[in-house]
Amino acid sequence: YSNNRKRGALDVLESRMVISAFQLELRELRYDTFKAIIDNLHVLDLHVEVATS
Repeated sequence: YSNNRKRGALDVLESRMVISAFQLELRELRYDTFKAIIDNLHVLDLHVEVATS
């Protein structure tokens, strides 16, 4: 990394990380909760299942 580049939270990880809302059993994703992560993401891939009754 260049000394001029600020390292983001995800840049320090050695391997690829997958965040799964389903596995974490989260029902609501609040922007302020994940702001630091969102600010450092290059790709955001969301998968949503909608239950119909």
